[in-house]
Amino acid sequence: MRAGDDRIALDDLVVHARILAVDHDAVLEMVDRLTPYVAETLTTHALRHGRPGVLELTLPRETSDEAIERIRRRFGSLGRHGIVLDVRGGPGRKWTHGAEAA
Repeated sequence: MRAGDDRIALDDLVVHARILAVDHDAVLEMVDRLTPYVAETLTTHALRHGRPGVLELTLPRETSDEAIERIRRRFGSLGRHGIVLDVRGGPGRKWTHGAEAA
């Protein structure tokens, strides 16, 4: 992040991610920084386990609305493959989920 830049780098966000499939419980669960590699890994696993499925991301409570929208855009292509993106806030934060917001 550049000095004076208010935009949070998504790579700095630590997310709790779960990929759920209808015929399984959590197929993959991890906590990590949302680097491009982690985002690609989550996308690949979600697509591999197919539809209907859910990629659930729980973000820190202080995550900005702008960062949330950037995350939804980053994973937006999953919807075309029958995967629901469910973005959740940490304790104390109330958001609409990705399926409702899309």
